[in-house]
Amino acid sequence: MNAAKAAPPYLRLSLFTLTISLVVFLIDQLYPHIIYHDIEFLVAFFYAIFLFTYFLISLAIKNKDPKSAVIINLAAVVIRLIVCIISAWIFLRNDPENSDVFVTNFLIIYLFYLGFEIYSILSNLRPHLK
Repeated sequence: MNAAKAAPPYLRLSLFTLTISLVVFLIDQLYPHIIYHDIEFLVAFFYAIFLFTYFLISLAIKNKDPKSAVIINLAAVVIRLIVCIISAWIFLRNDPENSDVFVTNFLIIYLFYLGFEIYSILSNLRPHLK
């Protein structure tokens, strides 16, 4: 069994966040003008949101009811989307001068986390397809 698949999702998410943080730090050192000044908060925000999503999904898995698991999973996605929209609106309202940099950084980090979630879901479903 592969060690990455054996790792709990919370550990994989933490390692992914650490990797994102290191990449952001390196980019900030090389090209500080393309990184939002509160990028650390953005990374922590996405880590917390996706950690909450994993918590909800783990509750659904423990419930063992397939219908409620799907509903809880979709609810977690909708909650995450709504929270991200509201937080982006708050950031843009409080810091309109840096809106271009913020939106770019926000979307890139969101897409990286979304890609990580899709990869995690697919890697967990793959053994069930065989």
